[in-house]
Amino acid sequence: MGHASAPGRDELKETGKATQRPLAARHIAGFVYAGIWAVFLVVPAIGAAYSDAALPWKVLAWTATAVFTAGYLALAWRWFSDEAEKPMLAGQGAVPSQRELVTGVLVLAAVAVLAIPGAGAYVSAFAPYLSALIIFTRPPRLGVPLGLLIWAVPSTLAYLLDGGGVLWIVLGPGIGFAFIVIIRLTEYYDTRDRQRAEELRHAAERDAIARDVHDVLGHSLTVLSIKAQLAARLIDSDPARARDELTQIDALARESLGQIRSTVSRLRTPELRGELDAARSALEAAGIDAEITVGTDTAAHARIGTALGRGAGTRTGTGSVDAGDLRDPGGLLAWALREAVTNVLRHSGAGRCRIQLAPGLLRVADDGTGMTGQEGNGLRGLRERARAAGATVRLTPAHPHMEGTSPQRPGTLIEVRKS
Repeated sequence: MGHASAPGRDELKETGKATQRPLAARHIAGFVYAGIWAVFLVVPAIGAAYSDAALPWKVLAWTATAVFTAGYLALAWRWFSDEAEKPMLAGQGAVPSQRELVTGVLVLAAVAVLAIPGAGAYVSAFAPYLSALIIFTRPPRLGVPLGLLIWAVPSTLAYLLDGGGVLWIVLGPGIGFAFIVIIRLTEYYDTRDRQRAEELRHAAERDAIARDVHDVLGHSLTVLSIKAQLAARLIDSDPARARDELTQIDALARESLGQIRSTVSRLRTPELRGELDAARSALEAAGIDAEITVGTDTAAHARIGTALGRGAGTRTGTGSVDAGDLRDPGGLLAWALREAVTNVLRHSGAGRCRIQLAPGLLRVADDGTGMTGQEGNGLRGLRERARAAGATVRLTPAHPHMEGTSPQRPGTLIEVRKS
């Protein structure tokens, strides 16, 4: 009398016909499941066949049973589906509307009444189907009490009018009603939980995309601004270099546009080698002395942990930075490097920045003004990424480990370490 639970929403992500086919199949499955229970509507027909009523009354009972069955199945086809239940779960009203539901139930009840002269007390078999129409189209807190009332009242009256001789007049429909309630409660709360899980998944996806867009735009616009300022300063004194900076600005703008498109499409994560080169170029354009240390062996952890001075693999000035064989699954270190360098460029007022990279470890230190105020969206997003990847983020003053820092100007050290 109910409809079968639907499969998970995650299976229905395709569009067009590929989406319509699963929905249609699930709708048909729900209708067939409701139709199976219609076999018990043979009870009033059998009751009429064995009753002492005149033949015309028996024919009327059989006709009423057939019309009731057809009407119930027609309403089940329209109302028993996941698509009909979505607005109800979302608090946007229900399908069917109150008027449609009341009209449908009253019409079927009137048809059932026509079977009373021929089937007698066995018309109580119609009650669970009327209950099902309400229970499966309304939230349980409303549908179950109303369904209980619709089953209990006619079943009790039929039992009393029959003289109390046949207990199954009440128990038979009662067992059907109990199944309806159990199936409905299970299905409703399962569907609600799956929908809430889907909403949470979408919310997490939106947050992740917003975080990625922030990281890409924040870094790219900062570098574009710095390079534009540098080009403006050089346009008179060094036109050739100014033209080179403008060319780089154009290339960076195009690259940033591609990154935004790819990020929104969730198709791209930054590459560590490219981020190292971009960091060196951006720091140089800002007039910040960049010192980059890359270690590809496990001993690099010890070297980097000992001091923030120069070491093997240090690169300064122009040219490409060799990231060696460093692996960065998921792009966590690349994202961290981008965010850290963006903060150095925007907020630090530093004259020197040291980037140290080893397997599973990134440290970015500067000799700027140090941390002030609360963490921004970028750092919060970085911590979320690290937490999801099983890594840790440590944010501390660079003093006294970095040359050029002091208690008054402690600088900043950001460390990202994978477990």
